[in-house]
Amino acid sequence: MNEGDQQANHRLKNLLAAQPKKALTYLYDRYYKGLVYMSVSKTHDEKASEDIVQEAFVDLWKNHKVIARKDIIVIPYLFKMVKNRSVTHYYRKLRRNENPLHVAEKLQELRGALQVEMFIWFEEHPLWQLIATFPPRETECLKLKHVENMTNDQIAIHLSISVKAVEKNITRAYKRLRQYDPVLLRKTVLY
Repeated sequence: MNEGDQQANHRLKNLLAAQPKKALTYLYDRYYKGLVYMSVSKTHDEKASEDIVQEAFVDLWKNHKVIARKDIIVIPYLFKMVKNRSVTHYYRKLRRNENPLHVAEKLQELRGALQVEMFIWFEEHPLWQLIATFPPRETECLKLKHVENMTNDQIAIHLSISVKAVEKNITRAYKRLRQYDPVLLRKTVLY
């Protein structure tokens, strides 16, 4: 900020402290249209943008004493406040208009993609070579627990074994892993 801008901001802050009504009238007359225009570019809703700008001026009025005391550059502060509120309004509007079934489908797609990614990670990770050498039941239990995110009960049903057997297989697999590289094990999702 150059010296002229600093002086203008200082005068505006002094005016805001001494005569807040006059300062707000000046800011409103000079910047209202520009603030609404900037807000419309974010919200795509003129009525909402006008409300956002009005609320920003109300907040400026409520906090004028604090703003006058602090090291705040008033005009950029006002524009940033309107911009942030406009972006927030836009995303809230998107979420409200979103079909709940569509959201559920998106979440299911994301969950599926994450499982595939997790499976690929599991297959390519250095621990996989080690886990692949374990007894098949231990390997299978670990995969189901950490790749498929199954509970011990679900694993027991899936493999047609008892929950105790699942717990024993997972415990043995963890013991084997700890023997090889406890530091690497702590850095993975398995521990």
